[in-house]
Amino acid sequence: MEIDYRNAYRYPGKGAWFDFWNCRVVLPGEKKWFFIMPHIVSVDSKKKSFFYFCSSDSEISMSEISEDVQVSEKNADIRWKDNVFSSREMKIFEKDHEWNFSIDMVCTDGTERGEDTRAFNVREKLHLRSLPFIHRVPTMKGYANGYIKTPKERVSLEDAIVYQAKNHGPDFPESWTWLHVNIIPQFPNASFEIGMMPVKDGFEGIFRWAEKDKTKVYASFLGDKVFLEAKNDGFVFSVKDKHKNEVIKGKASHGDKKEINFPTPGGETFVTPESFNGYVSGVYLGKFFESEHPALGKGFKK
Repeated sequence: MEIDYRNAYRYPGKGAWFDFWNCRVVLPGEKKWFFIMPHIVSVDSKKKSFFYFCSSDSEISMSEISEDVQVSEKNADIRWKDNVFSSREMKIFEKDHEWNFSIDMVCTDGTERGEDTRAFNVREKLHLRSLPFIHRVPTMKGYANGYIKTPKERVSLEDAIVYQAKNHGPDFPESWTWLHVNIIPQFPNASFEIGMMPVKDGFEGIFRWAEKDKTKVYASFLGDKVFLEAKNDGFVFSVKDKHKNEVIKGKASHGDKKEINFPTPGGETFVTPESFNGYVSGVYLGKFFESEHPALGKGFKK
């Protein structure tokens, strides 16, 4: 089994923490999408678990999970009762919803490769002291085969497009802006994401371009210039490497928004108005791209 080494990091000496996973499945030909998010928050050793669902045909529904939830530090796995949420399969039977499919992974954020793990982890642990949480993407792009059943319908999945992320840490930032794209006609086996958050000395940004064989990472703490800004009802973004060469530049706009509100370890609420059917276009290394299925939004504490 592949181990996502960087997922195994836990913040030492923190009394409060959270873990949340999310998975979205898109059927681009049918213009359908589905989203699911288990969220676990612990304060003073008291743990609460929640489950969120939504789709292109439904609003957000949330319920508390009463069963004991088992989470994995080494892999992006979560288990409770007979449910399994992992980067290889999804078997969930909860509150009139069924997700039952296998995942054929195309590309990840590269963390499981573990190249020179010891040196990298030392550097990253020093960096992580300034950040409230870790964001990992065990499945930047994958194919789902099986089915999803909601109270309204049962949908068969044949190579539906999968994205899966995992976040954990002692707190959330004041805000978090993100854009993820894994259906790109001009780059059929690629996926990319860009994210920004405010930190003590400014803003921290990261950009990942993932393909089958390699994931390229650009980040503020590596000396690259990463820019993503919410503007009107959309976003503008750009990345330049440490030598000031342009890597990517583009713009995106919202489609329908679904607002997900969930608790933080500090007792606040983190609000995420997320869109799964917007539009993005730009240029990556001199080549034009566009997509009608990005996920994007700007979350904030309140």
